[in-house]
Amino acid sequence: MQQQRLLSLEVDARRARCYEEGWQSWSPSGVYPLLATPPRATSALNYRGNYGGTRPMPEPGTFSGEGLLALDPGTGEPIVVIGADDADDAVPRITARQSGTEVTIWADGPVSVTEHPAQAGVPAALAAFGDRFAARASVPPLRPAPTMWCSWY
Repeated sequence: MQQQRLLSLEVDARRARCYEEGWQSWSPSGVYPLLATPPRATSALNYRGNYGGTRPMPEPGTFSGEGLLALDPGTGEPIVVIGADDADDAVPRITARQSGTEVTIWADGPVSVTEHPAQAGVPAALAAFGDRFAARASVPPLRPAPTMWCSWY
């Protein structure tokens, strides 16, 4: 599916931060300064296995979230969270591209766009998105995780 332009935001490029959600557990996910280069695959094989399956690699100079991306414009304006509406179909790729003092955000599937107070921070904005996503998916309240031992690592 072709990406469609969702919105453009004025940013303070020195202070703005972008959260990228990786494709799976071995994909990098994190909050990066807008002027930074986020982690990317070092080869096509590394990309296929760890980053995005069969999708094309993100273009250089872009931030790319698989189903979830957040942008703190660094201006005091709200943090914008763009995320998949549900998990019933293909996961949309959400891309942010900076040009000067503006960031344009694109998606190749259905997403919701929500705003959160800048002072709350990106983690709180992502938590609010997760709570809404879980409610729409009829996920019951989470119970405390049991204490257990894992030999995986």
